[in-house]
Amino acid sequence: MEDEFVIDAGPMGGSISGAGRYAFHLLDELVKLDTDIQFRIIVPPPNSFGWDISEWSTHENVQLETADMTGVGPKRHLYYLRNRPKCKAHHSLSSYVPIMMTAKQTLVTVHDLKYFKIPEVLQGKSRLKQTYIRRFIKRSVRVADHVITVSEHTKEDIVDKFDLSPETISVVPLGPGGGLVEADGEPPVAPPYILFVGSVRRHKNIETLLRGFQRYRRQGNTDLSAAIVGSTHPSYQPELEAEIDEEYQNDIHFLGHVGDKAVARLYNHAEAFVFPSLYEGFGLPPLEAMGYGTPVIAANRTSIPEVVDDAGVYFDPTDPDDLSKALACVLEDEERRTQLVERGYDRYDQFSWARTARETLEIYQRVWD
Repeated sequence: MEDEFVIDAGPMGGSISGAGRYAFHLLDELVKLDTDIQFRIIVPPPNSFGWDISEWSTHENVQLETADMTGVGPKRHLYYLRNRPKCKAHHSLSSYVPIMMTAKQTLVTVHDLKYFKIPEVLQGKSRLKQTYIRRFIKRSVRVADHVITVSEHTKEDIVDKFDLSPETISVVPLGPGGGLVEADGEPPVAPPYILFVGSVRRHKNIETLLRGFQRYRRQGNTDLSAAIVGSTHPSYQPELEAEIDEEYQNDIHFLGHVGDKAVARLYNHAEAFVFPSLYEGFGLPPLEAMGYGTPVIAANRTSIPEVVDDAGVYFDPTDPDDLSKALACVLEDEERRTQLVERGYDRYDQFSWARTARETLEIYQRVWD
């Protein structure tokens, strides 16, 4: 229908991703808001995701449509070629505006420019597919009437990379994960330990965490260990293991993917959360750590200071000695730790998916009118 606002929620399908979490949590809050806009939300087949969307269609202004069009390849383009939805506006939630798009207004959410800034992210994909992904993002950003992104830093990246007018880009921050999980009991690693949570890929810069941790241990801090949570790219794991001196082999724990309750226990008992990433479009893990009352030590790069603000201790992610100093600053100063915890709680409370939905709806209404 030409008076509909179509939202492509394709990122919800397949394995859980940052874009998938964004799509679900944004829409789960958006459908609750009072608006005259009629939404048609295109969702993946129910067997392709674990999100509960049963309440979405109970709202009079929301219609769900199922489409099997995972990824950004031919399936997605064929769907839009066959269906050619005639609508007043269309919002793609993950960087790609379909080629066969007949909406009067198009919006696209761009979470980051990691495929341009960190080429290693595309490692393992053919050169043809790498070129396709980059060119399609470039095309999408340029043909969209409006771009939504998640941080001022990413907005600056988009303006610089694609020579766009800043007026065509709106920043809408994310909410903190899927909410805090109550989980009593002991964590999978015995305290005391520092913690990292996230995808273990090269741009996450885990080698600096390992080097900084070991340098801190050599200063006489003999009882501290490190817990690293997240799936590791197969080609990266041997490189990380090579960074670990024999004397610390039993003190560094690669836990892989663990359940939400185990992650909550790890946050609850950690001495500090360390985030050495070289590039982030937003950076949710430090925010989640704050919600659990875990002091944050974070890289002073890209969007991370924008999210953490004054609720963390920063270090140069290319300098292990600087991380070692940051560890000493947080772990050996109880007054500083208490201050970081209090500031962290305050900072965490400034973000929510309800806020993300409200600010997104404001953009929709400007486009709609």
